[in-house]
Amino acid sequence: MEDLLHLYSLPDDEKRPVVCFDELPVQLVGDVVAPLEMKADKPTRFDYEYEREGTACLLVAFEPVTGKRLVETSKQRTKADYCRFQQRVAEAWPKAEKIVLVQDNLNTHNASSFYENLPPADAFALAQRFEMHYTPKKGSWLNIAELELSALSRICLSRRIGSIKELDREIQAIVKERNKLKIKVEWQFSTEPPLSEGEVKNFDYSALDFQLISRPLSTVPSLSLFQRLRAKIIKHRIPSFSVMPGPMKKSFWPSISGSGSRA
Repeated sequence: MEDLLHLYSLPDDEKRPVVCFDELPVQLVGDVVAPLEMKADKPTRFDYEYEREGTACLLVAFEPVTGKRLVETSKQRTKADYCRFQQRVAEAWPKAEKIVLVQDNLNTHNASSFYENLPPADAFALAQRFEMHYTPKKGSWLNIAELELSALSRICLSRRIGSIKELDREIQAIVKERNKLKIKVEWQFSTEPPLSEGEVKNFDYSALDFQLISRPLSTVPSLSLFQRLRAKIIKHRIPSFSVMPGPMKKSFWPSISGSGSRA
């Protein structure tokens, strides 16, 4: 776990980009009866009956620091599909000396997929482009690519899509827009130890400018300290909440200004 948290804390480096890879199976569902088209004051209406059209799989590579993503629609997720997609990843990050690849422990996610589908020399060359890191077992939530797949699912996959061609068209349109906007992920977990009860009680609040809270978090000094203190107080609702200055109670902690306060 600490290995991945350390990787996510590293600054942007085009020579060693941190790229998260994951896959998402998708069920293709078509209509038996053509839906009624949307009209003024009336949304599109669908019949309850549907028809299964098979399955597909989305392969995604996402660089959280820069907001760059690569998504492919595939029929399966075999070793051949993994090999083909990683070739595309290597081409998409041409300036990288090593692509630091974060992925889960699926049995296709290793260099053997390259050697089983490419000539030995090509497989070796492709393997040398990657430095593979794996999420812990039962810890796939540490893979930031899951956040990107979650966003794609909520935007696109909550409705009926009946073919791989239609799925790819819809997904690529969304990916193009998100790449244009450079939508990133600000990872909040770190390897820093949590604050102790004594640290919270003795924290020097006067050293912080609480007016900064209206600005983006990236501009707030000691951001990790803010996060650790907030998480500690929310988790335990500690009585020491009462020692915080009045403005902090009202503006900085509105979600917990009720229970736990003894002002």
